[in-house]
Amino acid sequence: MASESVVKPNYSAIWFFLRRYKSLFGVTLAMTLAASVLESISVLAFFPLFSSVLGGSDNTTDGILALVNDAAGWLPISSPILAASVLLIGVLLFKVLFNLSRDGLIAYTNGKVLYGVKKQVLERYAGADY
Repeated sequence: MASESVVKPNYSAIWFFLRRYKSLFGVTLAMTLAASVLESISVLAFFPLFSSVLGGSDNTTDGILALVNDAAGWLPISSPILAASVLLIGVLLFKVLFNLSRDGLIAYTNGKVLYGVKKQVLERYAGADY
């Protein structure tokens, strides 16, 4: 029986781009991870609203839910429903603005990499022997 060689994937093209634009890709990765954390926080921001509308007691929650529930109380608004709504709107607005800036950075990175590659290819064609 003939020995089968295992074909290993070649990542040289990926490493080529990552080395040249590592700062842009690093910031994009960090912003993507932060955006995923913001998604979780935006889900948590619904808890104070539901808690105040449904009449949940404050001393039954523990941990992060108690912290988020107390965050609505830090706002200088006397109505708990209004304070929870303002907190929810603020968190969702921040998340939307952050995701918009992340998408802008992704578009900028895409344009920068694409322009650099096209420029390099055209320079090689211009310097090639015909």
